[in-house]
Amino acid sequence: MDCLGHSPLMPKIEFSNYEGGREQAYVKHCLLENYLAQLAYRVGQKWDAIVYVDGFAGPWGAKDSSFADASFGIAIRVLKDAVAGLKEKYGKTARGLCIFVEKKPAAFVKLNAFAQSASTENVRATALQGRFIERLPDIQKLVARAGNSPFKFVFLDQKGWAAAPIESLRPFVAERSCEILFNLMTSFLTRFVDTETRAESYYRLFGRRGVLERIRALPKGTGEREETAVKEYCKSLREICGFRYVAEAVILDPKQERFVTTWFSQQTIRVALKCLRLLR
Repeated sequence: MDCLGHSPLMPKIEFSNYEGGREQAYVKHCLLENYLAQLAYRVGQKWDAIVYVDGFAGPWGAKDSSFADASFGIAIRVLKDAVAGLKEKYGKTARGLCIFVEKKPAAFVKLNAFAQSASTENVRATALQGRFIERLPDIQKLVARAGNSPFKFVFLDQKGWAAAPIESLRPFVAERSCEILFNLMTSFLTRFVDTETRAESYYRLFGRRGVLERIRALPKGTGEREETAVKEYCKSLREICGFRYVAEAVILDPKQERFVTTWFSQQTIRVALKCLRLLR
């Protein structure tokens, strides 16, 4: 099985690293690889720095010793290929910067070691320990030093829904030179919508009152709650973060006829449809 729509400069993700329970991660990583590659080639012709920010980097479940099946490993490879390709094809000199954030100490040790070993003169990588939202001021400083006109690509693959309140996220992403790929795990998200002690975390996620009540009013087990949560979050990205274009890409559970994750980006995610066909 191969990812579709690759740049000729990029090797393919090895599917064997994802067999036996990580098929959903394969689709997500195909999407990340293809989308980031196309974006980097576009923005690298106008912006002088491409900054990849991974807010929940891990590593989680990676089998490859060089982390070729981890989001951060994929991203730095893609940026290295893009920077080299921009120079070769267009004569453009662009710099790459990868910022990896991880709060858990054991995972951070591995992440930091990888960042140091993978850095090059043209594409640097740095790891920050702590919570993504709390490290945003430090991330913004690193972005500002990356170039005269840096472009941010923010990748948020959180396990739950409470770690990136949209009002806290807004100042970091609500600008023209930024795109975001956000994972909303609907199977977790809708599990606790009726739990009153979790209500405030939902308000912070959507940033708008009344959303939780609309979800609660829908019947359980029909998929309506999940679909509404997705639509409402897209609406929040448009209204609160100012994204003109917000698209969604559903990733199905390979063992059941239901979707478990949804990804959002500022632009249309055409490549997602190609990746999703691979698991059918």
